[in-house]
Amino acid sequence: EEPSDVPRCIPLTAPVGLKPVVFDKIGEERADQGLTLLEAQQGLIPSTQPELVRKTSVVVVPTEKEEKAMLQHILAYTESLEDKARAVKEAQKDKLRYLRHRWKNMTTRELSTFVDVVMGFVITINAIIMGVSMDYDSTHNAWIVVDFIFSLLFVAEIVIKINLHGLAGHFCGPTYVSSAFDASLLAIDLANVILLLSGTDAQHAEGMPSASLLRLVRLLKLLRLLRILQLNVFSDVVTMVQGIIGGMGTLLWSMVLYVIMIYMVGLLCRALMGTRQLDNVYEMFSTVPRSMFTTFRCSFGDCTTSSGQPIFEFVHDGYGSFASVLYCIFVFSVTIGIFNVVSAIFVERTLEAASDMHKAQKDQRLQDETLWNTRITTLIRHMVEASEESPFQGKLSEAVDTVHSIDMHTSLFDALVKRPEVKQALDDLDINPDDHRYLSELLDPDNGGSITVVDFVNGLRRLRGDPRRSDIVHVNMMLRSMQLAVCETQVSVFEIESQIHKLRDALLPAGQAVAPTSLESEP
Repeated sequence: EEPSDVPRCIPLTAPVGLKPVVFDKIGEERADQGLTLLEAQQGLIPSTQPELVRKTSVVVVPTEKEEKAMLQHILAYTESLEDKARAVKEAQKDKLRYLRHRWKNMTTRELSTFVDVVMGFVITINAIIMGVSMDYDSTHNAWIVVDFIFSLLFVAEIVIKINLHGLAGHFCGPTYVSSAFDASLLAIDLANVILLLSGTDAQHAEGMPSASLLRLVRLLKLLRLLRILQLNVFSDVVTMVQGIIGGMGTLLWSMVLYVIMIYMVGLLCRALMGTRQLDNVYEMFSTVPRSMFTTFRCSFGDCTTSSGQPIFEFVHDGYGSFASVLYCIFVFSVTIGIFNVVSAIFVERTLEAASDMHKAQKDQRLQDETLWNTRITTLIRHMVEASEESPFQGKLSEAVDTVHSIDMHTSLFDALVKRPEVKQALDDLDINPDDHRYLSELLDPDNGGSITVVDFVNGLRRLRGDPRRSDIVHVNMMLRSMQLAVCETQVSVFEIESQIHKLRDALLPAGQAVAPTSLESEP
């Protein structure tokens, strides 16, 4: 008979469709070629429970060839960047030749950014000169010449942009809005210059706006300075602007709420204090718009007449203490209540927008292949230098086999992490400084007392960034899968023991006693 204490597997569902644990794109193709299978695990599923047929996640373990290919890609990528930097450094010794070479090899995007930076300075200077010219005779020949020079510079900018992107690419590409805006402002510049050169001031031309108005319109070209904010030097400015834009919705709704409150209080003041002829009071509340404006001023503390006398001193004399009490309640409610609540919500939305932008920047850093490859190469070089093997001379990408075979003891690794260059590389990879002292334990998966280069690279990739809920869920799903496997293994062991028990009874003479096995002796 089969033992009555054979355990039954709990019908857990194994994780379905989990991506294999790999540390680069090598191996993902293998996972996509049907390695997650629906199969009856023959030999593991009890014959009495044929329904235990589940999807099983196959964890793809990278082969040694794939691990070496991953290291080869990282090292070769970094060394190519270093070779380019070294060539640039050598070329910089001859400044003139370097500038010619750099200019010839600039990409279209780099040239466009360079033109935007130069024109940003030109627009700023033009705005300053326009401000100075407004205080003097703007029709003087000197100002006409200056306007003409700036107009030529703006024409040259559009010609250069068309040459870089083509006519269709400039006016129909991703920046078509700003391109059309630049062209319209350039037309205004040229029209103004033509009028000035012809001796006809735009101010006296029939149907034309004044020259001062045209110059003010040209100040809108300062908006084009926003395009150079994509440079890293303006990252803090971008963060502030992004935060302000994120809080604009809250600011607009707070304005709606405030206008409604001012309207209601203004109507009340118009009904109470705008019907009786009282000096220094009636004229401040004689109409609804005037009453709303006076209420607005009082809410910000400027509750005075045109001569500077407090309005509600006269209100107190004419309407009594009750009106003064209402005024105190109004000022207290607006100042302490509404203004503080609006400020708090606006600050909260601004901080949320800044936090979202910071998170986006951090995600971009995590996806930066250049940052990852260069810092990992720096760390691998320190591992090669600190290893007990003889120091390697030459390019690491040409000795991948040597790098792959490095197996560093945890004590040496602890000393390696204390180096300033290693700490800086780990910080650049967003590895929490509090985890540096525990890296030798975290990166030793088999607890064997040594760390390989592959374990080091694979572990650092998982340590990057902030903790995520998916990390815990992944471990939980893997534990469920292991629980199922252990349960099925236990069933198989009891089946094997049952078969052994039957064979033993069949082979031994009848009535001969046999010592119980270890499993039979267990309660």
